[in-house]
Amino acid sequence: MLTSLFCFVCLGNTTMKLKNAVALITGSSSGIGAATARAAAQAGWNVALLARSKDTLADLAGDIGEQALALPCDVTTRDELDEAVAQAVEHFGGLDAVYANAGKGTSTPGIEQGDPDEWHAMIHLNVLAVLTTAHATLPHLRK
Repeated sequence: MLTSLFCFVCLGNTTMKLKNAVALITGSSSGIGAATARAAAQAGWNVALLARSKDTLADLAGDIGEQALALPCDVTTRDELDEAVAQAVEHFGGLDAVYANAGKGTSTPGIEQGDPDEWHAMIHLNVLAVLTTAHATLPHLRK
């Protein structure tokens, strides 16, 4: 899905056809997620911004303007994710693209010194939350 979103944002002729399209971006409060949200909005997309960092997310949405909707949530919590998706769909009228960008690493590399609890949290966010994001949004993308 990331490749598709970047293609839509980066291809000049394609973005003209997708003005006012809606992208839902997880992990959008910083880094690649924030940069993607800014690029998508600059190309004419509306962006639903999902992340745990409420204040940072609100600042980004304020910078982007009316095209952005800040939806603070933890995508590893299914009820919060479902509520954020529902709010995005209600606000913008649907979804056209999803970028499941939220992710993290561990503080201590390696197996011997690593922390199994960190591994579980990393896999929950980097793998399971991507799957649940797809599960929650695919019905809206198919409309």
